[in-house]
Amino acid sequence: MNILFLSTENPYPPDHGHHLRTYHVLRHLAKMNRIFFVGFSQNQNDLKYKAHLESFCASVDIFPIPGRAQKLQYILSALRNLFSAWPFSVHRYFRRMAAQRISEIAKDEKIDVVHFDMIHLAPYLEMVGNAPAVAVNHNVESLRLLRLAGVQKHLWKRLFLLLQYQKMRNFEQRMCGKFQRLITVSETDADIFKTVCQLQEISVIPNGVDADFFKPSCTSLVPNSLVWVGGMASPYNLDAVDYFLDEIFPKLYSAQTQIKVTFVGNAPTAKLQRQKIRYPDNIEIAGYVDDVRPYIKRASLFIAPMRCGSGTKIKVLNAMAMGKAIITTAIGAEGIKAIPGRDFILADTAKEFAEQTLHLLLHPEIAKIMGQNAREIIEQTYDWRVIGQTMDVIYKDLRESAPAAPDLKYGRSAPHYV
Repeated sequence: MNILFLSTENPYPPDHGHHLRTYHVLRHLAKMNRIFFVGFSQNQNDLKYKAHLESFCASVDIFPIPGRAQKLQYILSALRNLFSAWPFSVHRYFRRMAAQRISEIAKDEKIDVVHFDMIHLAPYLEMVGNAPAVAVNHNVESLRLLRLAGVQKHLWKRLFLLLQYQKMRNFEQRMCGKFQRLITVSETDADIFKTVCQLQEISVIPNGVDADFFKPSCTSLVPNSLVWVGGMASPYNLDAVDYFLDEIFPKLYSAQTQIKVTFVGNAPTAKLQRQKIRYPDNIEIAGYVDDVRPYIKRASLFIAPMRCGSGTKIKVLNAMAMGKAIITTAIGAEGIKAIPGRDFILADTAKEFAEQTLHLLLHPEIAKIMGQNAREIIEQTYDWRVIGQTMDVIYKDLRESAPAAPDLKYGRSAPHYV
């Protein structure tokens, strides 16, 4: 098949959740199909990785968009979006040059299926002709915005996010039905989309793990040690880290002064850097690393104190694959088919999170069994090889059914080319 693969990011290197799913799906599809990749990048450094994608794709195009690093341009774009009916995270991906390139590929190549990696790219539907289109939702974006708004301390941030939530919800309602197939990563997300978009049939393909890469180790554990993995430029990860430092870490430290917490991921928060100075023997900032496995291997426990976000957290699946006992929240465990208390620990208050952490540190035999249970679940359900087989069936069905193109009318609220 010829597949036009549209992505909000350049997924290489696969160094965090979004990249991991996109990259593994892309590589799997490229084994048996010709892939025409069109992606976007907030960082010019990403362009150096273009050659890697070109090694297995028929063509690769990556278009720059303003990121948080270009603060003035980013803020101006956000302010202009206040007067648009479209969500900011949709508007910023709509570019004239990208639209022209997508139209060119659709016209010149016999495209069998168009893969939209995130619904943010739905405005490009009118450029792809009659090819059947599938939208892969890594999460429910409107729900992520609503949850993020709920943990904001500043009123202006809360109001802006609530406005974006309403725009995104309206966008999801309008656009989901225009795809021939909608895919979510969990039954939880599928149920939400069924309600929001009034859809009956949604395919669920969970996030996965390279179970040969992330696997248990005999490495000796550092006593009383915890590890967090996740880039903190993400507002959802930033909130989790600051929540841990504000409300959970003080309770742990008062009970166990030998506690050590390692934070792996780029863009350490300002609060984390201050706490590192205050607790130099208890807090380690590893920053961005090429391989997170050594840090996870030696930690006694893996923590994921998520309070907002949506979708299945690949960081949690990776830790499960490595046989780690995990303490997380209901949001951190969302969409994962595992049993709380047996396969991992759920703790939705700071007090409970600290108590459960201390209990597992005192009882490493329980943590060991919990990690073994978690690994078994990964092997049975979340290995990328199992997930790839499901993807193959869906794309073959789409090509064979090849329904007529949907009637797309954007009206006056359509985003302008920029």
